[in-house]
Amino acid sequence: NVQPVGTANTNPKGAVNVPGRTGPMSGAEVVENVCAGCHGAGINGAPKTGDKAAWGARGDLNTLVAKAIAGKAPNMPARGGQDLSDEEIKAAMELMSQ
Repeated sequence: NVQPVGTANTNPKGAVNVPGRTGPMSGAEVVENVCAGCHGAGINGAPKTGDKAAWGARGDLNTLVAKAIAGKAPNMPARGGQDLSDEEIKAAMELMSQ
């Protein structure tokens, strides 16, 4: 019997709350508040932040951004399940894939 080792907390769309934020989030804020839950630990096969080889195998930056915008069933919701702009997603992808 295989049991899960943990769960990821993914907020419902639009639920990201960064104290003091009045405009778009920086890439670092998106990674910390949205992406790290899965990509920090590699949950469900998610490429880990900073693993250049794993990210590179999934395509160039434009491809990664397009995939993050569209989502990847069944584990990666479109836009990380949040109300993120294309620019916020691109900034996060730039950081995670380096």
